[in-house]
Parts: sequence; structure tokens; C-alpha cells
Amino acid sequence: MALLGLVLVLEVGPMMTLIGWRRRLAGGAEPDTAGAARIALLSRMETAALVAMLVLATGMARGFGSCGARPHPLPVRSGACPDPSTPSCRSLRRSRHAWP
Repeated sequence: MALLGLVLVLEVGPMMTLIGWRRRLAGGAEPDTAGAARIALLSRMETAALVAMLVLATGMARGFGSCGARPHPLPVRSGACPDPSTPSCRSLRRSRHAWP
């Protein structure tokens, strides 16, 4: 979430600059392109933050960074436990809300 906030904050400056350029062009004036290098740098920083966000989201989906053991995947059906001695299969038999 922090990376998304960073991308949004970094985008405010270039967005305001480009809106100003569009207004000047609509008014017939020549826009001041002195800030183009800054906009390009900020765009690269935003791209790096987005790539980092994708890598971190993929890692989180795979369970990296979580504390403790990973949960055992539950079987699709209560009678389809490959090993009935596993904790997930035993809890399915004891629960009132067993898989159909």
C-alpha cells in the first residue's frame, strides 16, 4: 500500500505540469519544457515502484513474509483426503461445516 501511495504522490507534480502545458498550447502560447527531464525521472521512479509492487504482491500471494507455518491446503471433498492423519483432514471430519 505504501508503494501505491508513493506512485500517487509522485504523479501529482508531472500531472500538474502537463495540464499547464496543455492550457498554454490551447491558448496559443509555447509551453516551457524545462521540466521535461524531471518528469522523465519521476516516470522512471514510478515504473520502478510499480515493478516492486508486482514482485512484492507475488511474494505475498505465495506466502513469503508471513509468520509461522503455512496452512495446509484443504481437500475439495471430505472423503478425498489423501492422508486421513493430516490435521486438515481430521478437522474436516470433526467440523459441522464439512466440505460437500
